[in-house]
Amino acid sequence: LVDTGVRSSELCNLKVGDFDVTRDQLRIRQGKGAKDRFVYVGQASRKAIWKYLSTREPAPKPQEPLFATRTGTHIDRNALGNLIEACAKRAGVEHAYPHRFRHTFAITFLRNGGTPLELQALLGHEKLDTVNIYVRLAQVDLQEAQKRASPADNWQL
Repeated sequence: LVDTGVRSSELCNLKVGDFDVTRDQLRIRQGKGAKDRFVYVGQASRKAIWKYLSTREPAPKPQEPLFATRTGTHIDRNALGNLIEACAKRAGVEHAYPHRFRHTFAITFLRNGGTPLELQALLGHEKLDTVNIYVRLAQVDLQEAQKRASPADNWQL
């Protein structure tokens, strides 16, 4: 979730065949607005997905859920939320829920140099206005960075 910014429902609907290891991408089928798009996974996520898939017996087929329950069905949003909540509780993290990962992805993407247009495409937002929420939050970071790193202030001019 945090590496791609996908919605929890999109993650729950992924199939094994939607994971293209040669391109490091996931195909999101019928996301919000019934539009398909591609999102990309980093090296750590790719390895984690491969490790997870290698534990599944028998080896999953392309049409099977990428993230499955013990019975082999797609994990649903409630189960995903419960899983995140349980992990967060064990780790002592408060306010952890699936959409928080999407929010964290968006802010961190912008903080790390991603552009609003790139973010719009990755998140699957139709309007740039929706992405501007994250841009405004990232600008607060810039204001704080200027206060902290201002050359004139640090040189005590």
